[in-house]
Amino acid sequence: MLRFFSRYQRYFFFIVTVIIIASFTFFGVYDAVGMSSNREDRVVSKAIDGSSVMASELRQLSRFIASDCDDVFQSRGLPPNFCNDGVIRKDFLQSRLAELLVREYYPALKGGFESRLAQAKRFKPYVHPASEYLSAQNIWDHFLPSLSSDMKVL
Repeated sequence: MLRFFSRYQRYFFFIVTVIIIASFTFFGVYDAVGMSSNREDRVVSKAIDGSSVMASELRQLSRFIASDCDDVFQSRGLPPNFCNDGVIRKDFLQSRLAELLVREYYPALKGGFESRLAQAKRFKPYVHPASEYLSAQNIWDHFLPSLSSDMKVL
């Protein structure tokens, strides 16, 4: 039997290759075509130069800046983005540009900040209804003890 496989090895490789390429082509194209045709691209804003900002462009930009090259694999499922050299961390936070922007536009941003602060104050970690020892607080205390103190300060 092994002689049979070794004699016709090239044919088996060819058949397996054809099956794999066909399945990747079909399922890969099927998912890409199915998802892109369902989503409507609409104008969500105007840029400084007056051009329209589309929803797809906004999604792509938010996905791009969501992680940078210094990130490790995160719980959100985003891999490190090696094309982003840390624009949020370096250009906005370390250079204090974010502080200047918030100070300048605070009246416009105040409502959003206050609603998020109220939501953060109402936050209560998960506790299992039947078993109180199954809670987010216990898991945090076990795996990352400093998180509990940070949450209390916040």
